[in-house]
Amino acid sequence: MKKRLLSLALAALMCVSAFAGCAKGGTSSGPAASEGTNSTASEVAKDEFGADFAGYPIKTDEEVSLYVLTGDGYNVPDGVSRNDNEWEKEFIEKVGVKINWEEIPAGSDANQAYNLMIAGADLPDIFYYWGVPGVASQLIADKKILALNDKIETYAPAYYSFNKSDDAIDKSVKDDNGDYYGFAFLREDLKLGTYAGPIIREDLLKKAGLEVPETIADWDKVLHAFKDQSLAKYPVSSRNGLSDVLAMFAGAYGVTTGYYVGDDNKIHYGYVEDGMKEALAQINNWYKDGLVDPDFLSNDSPALETKILNSEVGACYSTGGTVAGYVTKLTEMNSTDGWVGAAPAVKNAGETPMFCQGETNNIGIAACITTSCKNVPLALRVLDYGYTKDGMVFYNYGNSSNYELVDGDPVFTEAFNTDPRGTVTMMQTYTAMAGNAPTLNMLATFKGFTELRQACVNTWYIESALKHLMPGSITLTTDESTSIANESTAIDSYVAETVAKFALGQESLDGFDAFVEKVKGMGLEHVLEVKQAGYDRYLAR
Repeated sequence: MKKRLLSLALAALMCVSAFAGCAKGGTSSGPAASEGTNSTASEVAKDEFGADFAGYPIKTDEEVSLYVLTGDGYNVPDGVSRNDNEWEKEFIEKVGVKINWEEIPAGSDANQAYNLMIAGADLPDIFYYWGVPGVASQLIADKKILALNDKIETYAPAYYSFNKSDDAIDKSVKDDNGDYYGFAFLREDLKLGTYAGPIIREDLLKKAGLEVPETIADWDKVLHAFKDQSLAKYPVSSRNGLSDVLAMFAGAYGVTTGYYVGDDNKIHYGYVEDGMKEALAQINNWYKDGLVDPDFLSNDSPALETKILNSEVGACYSTGGTVAGYVTKLTEMNSTDGWVGAAPAVKNAGETPMFCQGETNNIGIAACITTSCKNVPLALRVLDYGYTKDGMVFYNYGNSSNYELVDGDPVFTEAFNTDPRGTVTMMQTYTAMAGNAPTLNMLATFKGFTELRQACVNTWYIESALKHLMPGSITLTTDESTSIANESTAIDSYVAETVAKFALGQESLDGFDAFVEKVKGMGLEHVLEVKQAGYDRYLAR
């Protein structure tokens, strides 16, 4: 996707004047008319939310309720409430509207919380949740959320302008009926959607006299060297089970995990493709040879970090922010361990990886305004702030103490990047970009990454691989979603259990063909048919 100039989003900025608030259960539905006999027709007609909007902060005593139903948006550090987090508190000052940050209790199931909310009559003004594109049309039809077509250009001009700057983006933020249903997390450049990939100990490679591995054969040589020369207790490990290991190596066999778009423009399920059998066979061979951490299926993030800080891991799958945090902690420990990014493995030298971690326009998370909101223009203005010039900088960087200007672009300070709390915690505390908030992820943020993190992303990002990603904004009808819900859940559960057994050698890969037939018998072909129909409609928007 072509890079989009920030000026396209900024062109929509408009002058603004203070106005009344939007609160669930409130009585105000717009700016109050002046009392007494001095009110004029022009004053009553004045649109303080639209053409006469004078700017942020908005001065109002009203409150907007925003229910965050995901841990992947407006991220905060563990144990910290959004009502108490530094960025969220300052956001209220920036927009000039009190925000009641509603959130599900820690440890609760987000899907259950969403279902309970959406089934009720007393909805929050705004909710932020994954999977909205798939149900947006039905939510509008059920009068749960608002279609914003007749309001968005007037009351959310920054968001509207950016969407209209690129046809692919505009397609991604509508449903199949052409309705704008919410405010999506978007990126100025899709390169920013690649943030994870393989990492490997560069210092151990030097000791072994080897280069960063490219092919499966290279990886085989490196992992054996790490073990045979006692360089790493666990030549390869994982923090997210088999999926991380497959993300490193399965692409060499022409497959990836889950659903993807093939070169034939058809939807495929990677776990039943022939290449998956080969990938699992390779992982099983490495596991039998003692090259794979025996706890790779059960490691969580703290467990993997402990092993890395103890110099026990040779390679794994990670995010750029996480590996930067590892290196910061290792440096404080006076460790000489060095980490570097590696591209997903290929079969033959010189090939371009077929798959990489990446994301499409509109990854499927959005802030929706509900039919319970009494002041929709105010809610629109609160959300539009994230797409204005000042709002984008605040969402991406927080306040000015976190960054300095370099060639006109904000760049995180050295103090921010090297804070002992780690980059992730700093981002969670002082910005809204540790996860995916409703704003535009600015390309300039890439300059603020540490050199290691930039180098990793440059290695991991494969532009040609993005065509295989399933768009996050595909819309399925209610009947379609219902018809595949049980099938998809059963398939995913069975597949996760069985492929793990294949990888561990607990089940022979001689049974792979029978496994494929069983998955098909569980309704896979129907699931693929439904997903294909949704994808075809998406292409036709």
